[in-house]
Order: sequence, then C-alpha cells, then structure tokens
Amino acid sequence: MSTRDKIVRRWATAVTANTHVPMQADEFHQRLAGLLDDLLDALTSDPFTPDPAFLCGVRLVEMHCGTTESIRSTMDSLGAGLATMPELAGLPRRTERIFSTLGALTAGYSEATRQSTFIQQEAVHRASLTALGDVHRKLRDVSAELDEVLNGCSTGVALIKEDGRFIRANAAFREVLGYEPKELAERTLFGVVPPEDAGLFRSLLAGGTRHFERKQQLIGKDQQVSWTRLTLSRPRQAGFVIVFEDRTELELLQSRVNHMALHDMLTGLPNRQYFTTRLETALARGVTLCQLDIDGFAAITRGLGRQVGDNVLMHVAQRLQAAVAADDTMVARFGADEFAVLMPTTEPEMIVRHVQEALRQPIEVAGHHIVLSASIGVVNAVGTNPADALDAAELALARAQRLGPGQWSLFGPQDRERAIATAVLPTALQTGQVTVQYQPLHRFPGKQKIGYDAQLSWGSLSHWDCLGRAESWLLRTVCSAGPNLPVHIGVNSPDPGEVEQIAAEAGRELDRLCLSVRGGDGLLPLADTGVGLEIRDFDLTDLAFLEALPIKAVRLDRRMRHPGALTTKALRHVLAVVRSAGASVIVDGLPTWHDAERWRDLGADIVAVAQAGR
Repeated sequence: MSTRDKIVRRWATAVTANTHVPMQADEFHQRLAGLLDDLLDALTSDPFTPDPAFLCGVRLVEMHCGTTESIRSTMDSLGAGLATMPELAGLPRRTERIFSTLGALTAGYSEATRQSTFIQQEAVHRASLTALGDVHRKLRDVSAELDEVLNGCSTGVALIKEDGRFIRANAAFREVLGYEPKELAERTLFGVVPPEDAGLFRSLLAGGTRHFERKQQLIGKDQQVSWTRLTLSRPRQAGFVIVFEDRTELELLQSRVNHMALHDMLTGLPNRQYFTTRLETALARGVTLCQLDIDGFAAITRGLGRQVGDNVLMHVAQRLQAAVAADDTMVARFGADEFAVLMPTTEPEMIVRHVQEALRQPIEVAGHHIVLSASIGVVNAVGTNPADALDAAELALARAQRLGPGQWSLFGPQDRERAIATAVLPTALQTGQVTVQYQPLHRFPGKQKIGYDAQLSWGSLSHWDCLGRAESWLLRTVCSAGPNLPVHIGVNSPDPGEVEQIAAEAGRELDRLCLSVRGGDGLLPLADTGVGLEIRDFDLTDLAFLEALPIKAVRLDRRMRHPGALTTKALRHVLAVVRSAGASVIVDGLPTWHDAERWRDLGADIVAVAQAGR
C-alpha cells in the first residue's frame, strides 16, 4: 500500500470515528484522495500558494465533515502524514508550506461553516421575523454592559459581583448548569465549582484579577459535573465576566502549539523548554538563576489529594510571579513541585528573600491552611551555556536540600566536584580507591588508647557524603580487617539483621563494634543484637535512652566545641548525669591535647585528638 493510500485510510478512519458521513466508504475514500491530491498540488506549486487548500476546506464541509471532531481529526492526520509523503521529500521550506496549506484548509473550513450557519440563521430569521420584532426592539434597550459581554462571546456568559453572586446569565450558561434563572440567582460562583476550587476563585475575585483562564469543573443541578474551558475577565469595575469559549479549530491548534509546547498546562507558566530558550538569550548579559523545590510537597498530595496539590501549585505560581514581576524576569515550572526563576544578575540574598517572603503566608485550599517552605539553589552565570547553568542551579538546590527545609545555597565549584565524586563512588568502592581511616580514641585519665573511630575517605567527599552508598561496605571492611580494639562507626540507619550477619561472617565479636547513631526508635532493634551503641549529636531529649537501653557512650555535637559560660555550666551537670548512667562521654575533632584537657574538666572521658598520632 502506498504512503498516499495509508494517509487517506488513516484520515477516513479518524473522521468517521466521531462523525457520521452519509456516503459509502469507497466514495468517501475517493473524495478524500482527491482532496489530498489537491493539497499536494498546492504544496508543490511554483510559485507556492496555499490558496487551493481553501477550497479543500470548503469541500470538506460539503462532504458533511463540518464538525469539530472532523477538523481535529483532519489536522491530526494531515499534520502527521504530509511530512512523510515521498512527493514532498526535498521540497524547499517544506514545514512552512505544510503549515500554510493546513492554515488555508482550516480557513476554508471555517468560512464554509460560517456560511452554512449564516444560511440557517437567515432561514430562521425569515420564518420568525414577525415573532422576533418585539424582541429586537427590546434588545436595542439592553445596557451597553450586556452588549459588551454578549457581543464578545458565542457561548455561555455570566456577569458576577465581587462576592460571587450572579447578576445575569444567558441561556447557554444556565443550560450548562441546569438551573432556572431564579435558581441561579440564589447561588454564587463558589457554589458551582468544586469545594477545593472555591478558595482560588475567592482569591481571584478579591484580588481584582483582570484575566484568568483554565480548564474548570462545574457542579450543576443534581451534582452534575461538567468540564469547561473557563475565562474570567474584568472589563469594568462593576463586576466580572465568565465566558465559556467555543474556539475554532485553528485557535485550538495555535493554543496547542503555544501552550502545550512552551507552557505548563496546570499553572500556565513557561515550561523548561521555553525557560531554556530565554536563558540562552540572557546568558550573554549575565543572569541570576534560581531553582526551587517545595519542601514536603509529596506529603500534601498524599494527605490531602492530588486536586489540593494542584491548587497549591497554582497559588505558588501566582505568588512567585508577583514576587519577581518585571518584563526581564521569568518564572517557570519544570515539573511536579519544581520551579525556576530567571532575572538579570541580582544579589542572591535579595531574590531569595523575595521568594521566601512570597511563600510565607499560608495558602487556603479546600478549608486547609497550608504552610509552605522551599529549598532554593542559586547561581550567577554569564557567558556559559544553558545546560551548564541549569546543572549548576540543580547542584546548588541539592546542597540546600541537604541543609534542611527552607534553606538556600549559592553554587560553588565544590558542588560540581562533589556531584562527580558521588556519581563515581560505586566504581571507586569496587576498585579499592575508597579507604577507611582509623582515628585513635583515648580515655582519661592516662590517655590510654581504648579504640578507634572509623572514617570513610575518598577525594573531596566526607565520611557522611560516602556513607549513603558505602555503609554496608564500611561495616564489612571494619569487621573483616579492622583493629582488634573496639571500633566506633558513624552510620545512618543500619539494618540490625545485616549488622549481625556481617559480624558473624567476619568472625568479629559484636562487643568490639560500636555503632554511632542518632537517638530515636531505631536504637531498640540495634540494642537487641548486642552490638555496642553510641548516641551521636547527643542532647537532653536523649537522656531517656540512657535509662532504657545499654548505651556505651554519647558523642557531643561539634557545634558545642566552643561553649559559652552558661552552656559550660549546664554541660558539667548534664555530662555528670550521663556518666552516672554508665555511659562514656566522647568529644572528637579536637586539634590539641590542650583542648582535650579542657573537655576533661567539663566531664568528657574519651577524646579523639588530631595530634594524638604525632
């Protein structure tokens, strides 16, 4: 079967799937084939003119293919099929000719449809001229405000007040909802949209929004749900106009190109492709680029539902746009809860402050007041390529997320070095490039060596950077080849069963292994294995674990290395309580023995000193 026949068959199948065509299949195929040949003649004409395609659109309507579904199917079939025809291979400016030809086809379709509608209206007009005489006289007295609304719309139209009450609605609007005029007068806009959307529309009306457009559900009489394309505008101060547009296929095609290709469908913001194009242009002058993630957004969608999550994202989009509103800025949605902001080179602290302030106030959605924060990565870039700038912003965002919710980070060269090292860490583990360093632990009095701290080391990565992918490897290495003295290992969330298995396979006694973990529910399963336990980053909330579990030691947070007078006084008492419970107090990262002696006076009895091995 030739390419031409395949396109015709696909075209005919698509059209007849949703539209009744009153002719035999063979005849319909032949007439479509004739239209395709005429389109090919127009495409290959020299000089090129798309005018013959206009008549093809007219003939398509004459073949009773004048429905919305027919023209959509025609555009989909020809848009994909024409580019594959061998007759057009090598044709100069082929894509431009195809778009022009399909545009002329759509114009012919629209004109033929308009003429058909006009003829029907004329027939109705002649038949009811006498009955409509009084109506025409009354319509001339209708206010200019109603004319402004109705003359601009061909479908459902309603005028509402700022409090959401309906002032006037046409028959098409009432038909969508199924209400009689008196019934509709007793309702508000907030009562005909889903409850989770009511807060959004209250905000739009209260804020004096000039224009808003989205795909919208309406809840009509008897809870009947209808999907519409809603446009909210404010032509005058007296109220708002709601319009349910019935667009032509050409407008739908243009909307598809402009918004599906370049905009996020939920928020209306530019998408990554559009953002990258703008970024490429702006980089020559220098830009500040922010990439941000909404903290804990997955918990919102899991707990309150996807619809609430979508409304939160729309609120975030509006707030970000308001926070950085200027002609030379852009806010985009990259996907899920990830947004980006682009502006000329700016002080990072200033743009972060604007973004954080925009998200500070709670968002009301479906009766819930939702408090948000965002992790933000910032990069100042000039003269580079868009991919490198976006990568840098993403790396800065990753560092901000490691710092915790609501934090931000400015990109530095170390971010890229860390990302590269993290990516190749599994290979380094397999090839033996990662090493374990053993830092001696000494006990007061006497400074006798009583064990070691095991620390991962590779390249620019810290122990904690490596631990995510190397925790099991570290346990196996220490158990099989570590010193005979007890070894303390800082871990995140070890599996008790795996710890027992690794120690048993290596023949290491569990009392010569001490796991350094943060206080929490994970301590009890580990205690049941018999492995030594140390509470890392110890604070007062961990005292209860000293009473309930066999804790060997606690290790103070390094942020307490230089306590003030009040903290020093409190530490003496707290550490005395720890020792009275039978646990040792470990202080690591001390530069000299002089520092260690000072901590011994405060109550520490085990120290790790950098100069101990010198």
